[in-house]
This record gives sequence, structure tokens and C-alpha cells, in this order.
Amino acid sequence: MSGVAAALTLSSGAWFSPGNQLLQAVVDLDAQLGDQAPVTFFNNQLNLVVQEASGFLTMSSFTLSSWSQLAEMNVRRLLILLRRLALREGMTYVFQPNDTTLWRRVQRRFEDVLGNLFLQGAFAGSTQGESFQVTTDSSVNTPDTIEQGQFIVEISIAPSLPLEFLTVRLLQEGGDLTLSEES
Repeated sequence: MSGVAAALTLSSGAWFSPGNQLLQAVVDLDAQLGDQAPVTFFNNQLNLVVQEASGFLTMSSFTLSSWSQLAEMNVRRLLILLRRLALREGMTYVFQPNDTTLWRRVQRRFEDVLGNLFLQGAFAGSTQGESFQVTTDSSVNTPDTIEQGQFIVEISIAPSLPLEFLTVRLLQEGGDLTLSEES
């Protein structure tokens, strides 16, 4: 299954679900689970591999997250990709003066990166404004946070699934860069 997810990521993007994918070179399933297995597995967020006429395939792509917004593997993988991009891009700005020039430069850079992902189909919405938002202004960078040596970037996204906004907060404090996910 890791190979299926990796191949799909390389060919299409991390935001595509590895569920319901035909598995190559599988010849048999070891366990006979019975007719209720698909429902039981689905209700418990477990991913079942079944044999169909066309071959073996996965029935779902759940994570074990109790947070419904992260239940689908493609949403979780998209957030992992965004976390990696935020860390990579954020390191460029670690020792820059924390002023409005930095705020605008960081906002434009993240909007460019997210805009490219939007064009590739990573987000829901018909426009970039419906798909993501990057906030670097005084609403997140208050005088108190600046005085504490912090620079905050909030990135809100609407993944293809679910059709809700998730927020990733990038916080630069001194030489450290941290990320958090919020509802």
C-alpha cells in the first residue's frame, strides 16, 4: 500500500486518494473475513483490501484520526506536503527584519506556492480565494508577538476533501521554526 500511495503521489500529487486503487501483482488474500467485513472495517476507519472481478483493490483510504477533517488519507498527506513546504520556504525568512515588507514578501511567496498547488487540483473551490488564504498582517503579528521576537504566518486551505478550511500556523521565534494545525 505504501508503494501505491507513493506512485500516486509521484504521478498525480499527494492530495489524491490511494483508496479504490487496483493493486498490481496481488494473487491472493490470506484471510476470509465474511460478508460484514467491509461495513465493519469502514465503520472503524480501517482500510480493507477486497477481491473484485477486475482484481484486488482497497475499499477506502482512512487515517485513524479522530478529527473528521483528517479522516481521509489524501487530506492528511496534503497537510504533510504543506508542512514540508512551509518549513522549506520559511527557513528563507528566519533572520529577516519583522516588518511589513517581510510580511508582504512572505505572503506573496506562499500565495505563489499554494497557487501552483491550486492549479494542480490540490484544493476545493473554483478560485484561489475560495481555496486558500495566507495571513501575515497585524491580525496575527500583533505588537506583543513582534516584541516576543515572533513572526506568524497563517495558511488556511480548503482541501479537495473535506470542503472545509483547515489552518496551518507557521511560527518563527528566534532561530526556531514551528508549525501547528488548527481547526
